[in-house]
Amino acid sequence: MEKLKRRSALTGLGALSFGMLTPSLSKGDVLAKPYSVKQQTITTDILVVGGGTAGVVAAIQAGRAGRKVILVENGSQLGGTTTTGGVAFPGIFLPGVNR
Repeated sequence: MEKLKRRSALTGLGALSFGMLTPSLSKGDVLAKPYSVKQQTITTDILVVGGGTAGVVAAIQAGRAGRKVILVENGSQLGGTTTTGGVAFPGIFLPGVNR
């Protein structure tokens, strides 16, 4: 009897980990609305493209010099190749793009 209880508990945990016990997700409900792009015109003195080490330092120094600066980064965080342990292999960040 004890073995049967443990087996059914493990089966239930397995189903829970795969999301089988969450009926709202199994129906394909939307958890959050998709991100919408908003177009706007922005005036700036300096536009820095790329949030790697050089781009961040350039934006900081231009701001310290009194300029209005906008920094645009393609990725989800600043730092460039320094965030991946210094790996600078062509094509690793933007697959299919030869540099």
